[in-house]
This record gives sequence, structure tokens and C-alpha cells, in this order.
Amino acid sequence: MEEISGDYSNIDFTERLSELKSIVSFIDYFERHLDVELDDPHNEEMIKFSLVVEKTHLMSLHYNEILNEIDYEKPYELSEHLEELDVIYTQALLIKLIQTERIHEVYWKQAVLDGTFLRILKRLSIEIELLESNKNYYVYALVDPTDNYVPFYIGKGLNNRVYNHFSYSETFDILSDEASKLGKISELMGLGYEKNDVARVLAKNLSEDEAFLLESFLIKTVYGFENLTNKVHGKHQYRFRQYNALEYYNDFDEFLVGRKKINQSRNHIAADYIARGKDQPLQLIEQELSELTFTNMKVLDSGEFGMEADVRGIANLKISLRNKFIYIEIRPRRKSQKIAIANHFENLGVRDKLKRGDLVFRPKTWSLKENRTNDINEIVRRAKLLIEFLHATNAEELSKFNELFQET
Repeated sequence: MEEISGDYSNIDFTERLSELKSIVSFIDYFERHLDVELDDPHNEEMIKFSLVVEKTHLMSLHYNEILNEIDYEKPYELSEHLEELDVIYTQALLIKLIQTERIHEVYWKQAVLDGTFLRILKRLSIEIELLESNKNYYVYALVDPTDNYVPFYIGKGLNNRVYNHFSYSETFDILSDEASKLGKISELMGLGYEKNDVARVLAKNLSEDEAFLLESFLIKTVYGFENLTNKVHGKHQYRFRQYNALEYYNDFDEFLVGRKKINQSRNHIAADYIARGKDQPLQLIEQELSELTFTNMKVLDSGEFGMEADVRGIANLKISLRNKFIYIEIRPRRKSQKIAIANHFENLGVRDKLKRGDLVFRPKTWSLKENRTNDINEIVRRAKLLIEFLHATNAEELSKFNELFQET
């Protein structure tokens, strides 16, 4: 099915409301003439009614394909089912009648006498109520028709918002933050799928707050952030449980057992971090350090939440979150790494800087209160500096790493 085309999103709210009200103002006329034999349905009121509709923005939209979806043939065949149809079908039928049927007296007369026009206007009055209550938002999914229509993106929108993705996909940059989503759309379009094969509205007639709430719930709990191309979990992410994680969480389940203390495993604690969206900054860091292969995020050592990646077999680069700050250090895990890190520092003439018995190295200056940070760009910069240090081969390069060995 083709999209509802036309510059619908640029219609001023007040103008749109006024136009609909001008159409609905004819309710009284059609109520008075219901079941009354009209000698000439093409009377002054009917002509005025059609002209009012023709002057509204609705006439700039293409509804033919919508009517085809419900096997539209003649107006009177739908007159008994208008209450079951969405407002958009009602608008489509009204336009079809005005555009092509008014020259056929039998259809006009039938539509007046059987209440079709009256039902249409009453359905339009619903849209007026929605506009006045600001419940015109919707939540949508972009789905993959090649994979049983599994969603790969969840969003909220107003008017034609969902179709913007398809415009952007035509010229998307592979380095774009939205490359995964836009690349998927481009791939599907290349296979011959159209916009309405991919776009699906999941909920409608929502306020903006309701739409934000539902969007977050679908991303975080129903479909799972890791299974989508969304860049964020949603505005209300912290209100919802993590996807496919039904272990006990203090933050969600504590009220079920009162204040009784429940010992949680590291897996439970890690799941709790993820449920609260604490994995997001680490995910962004991982994306920026794509040359490394990080472990899954988990609870490490003294209870901090983080991830690690092996650098040249010398040691692991550990990035972890504790409270509101992100910490970074070089940490050898295996015996071979401990030998390698000791030899590396020895070869560069800084063996005395490995002061801890476990040979962990965290630049002291970064641990100072004034230098603690949760800035993603700064953490990435520090990580790259440590990685470069682990690739150094001689003492002449040490001048580039003075920051690592400052004592205060």
C-alpha cells in the first residue's frame, strides 16, 4: 500500500482543527435530512458541503490505495461499517465521494438517506476530540519482511514521522550514527519492499508522554535494545525491566518480599545494572574502540560493572563503572599476561611504576578526585593512550606518555 502522501505534517494545528470543524458543522444538515426523500440531493447545502471539503488539506492526500485495502467499491457498501473503521478510512471515503461520486445522483442520495455522510462526520468528530486532547502521537516499528516481520527499530511519531526514515536511507552515510537502521531500510528497499511493507503502527491516539512511555517499554522490555537498531533505550528506560531478564532485581522486585535481604549473584547484579541502563556509556565506548574485542559486560573484581579486552597479549584493558564515574586501567589476568606486562614495563625502563603486587596499572593522576570523569570522549582518549603505550617498543617513545606516570 502506498503511503498517505501530501504535506500533512506542515499543516498548522489550528488550521487543521478549523478545517475539520467546518466539515463536521454539516452534521445538523444530515441529521435533519436522514430518511427524508430528497428530490434533488444536489441542492445548495450539498454543493456547499462538497466545496468546504475540497478547500481542506485532506484533498491533497492520496487515499485511493487505503480504500483499496478494504475492497472499496461503492459508498453504500461501507455505510454500515464506518464505526468500525479508523478515522483515516473515514476521511478516505469522504474524499472519494466528493472527488468521484457526486456527479452520480444515485450515490449522493443514497449516502444522504442511509446516513453514510452523517456517520462520516461523526467519525471525523472523533479526530477533532483527539486533536484537542493532543492525542495524535503513535508508536511504530520498522520490521523485516524477510524475517517473519521481526522489528529492527521502535519509534514514536506524529503525522508522517515514520516515513522520514526512508528519505534518509536514500543518502545515508555508512559512518552515520544511524547506519545500522538506515542500512537495513536501504537493503529492504533494494529487495523491492515498499515503505508500508516495513512500517507498522503499534499503538495510536496517544499523548506524547504516553508515546514516550510505550516506546521505552517496547525497546527495553518487549523487544530488547540489543535486538534493535535504536541508539538509546528511550526516555523512560529506567521504569522498565530489561528484556528477557526475569531474575530477581532489587529495584523492581524488592517490594514483593518487603525489606528482606536477598543475596544476589554477580549475574543478578550485572542484570540489575543493565536494567537501569548503566550499560549504555560502556556500549558507546566499545563502539569507539572497535579495534578491540571486549568481553560481555559483567561484575568485575570488587563489584564494579565493566568490560575488558586483551591488548597484544600483554594485559587486559579494563573499563568499569562505579557510582557515577568510569575508571580505566591495565590489568593482567593470566600468568602469561603478568609475565608480559612486567617485561613490557622493564623494556621501557618504567618497571618501578608497577607498584601493585597483582601488576595492575592505573595512572594515579586519573584517580584523583578532580580528574574522575564519566565523559565518554575523555575515557576513549585515555583508553587510546593506554593502548598506544602497550604498543610502544622503546624508551624513546616515553615522552608521549608522561601523563600516565604523573604522581599528582
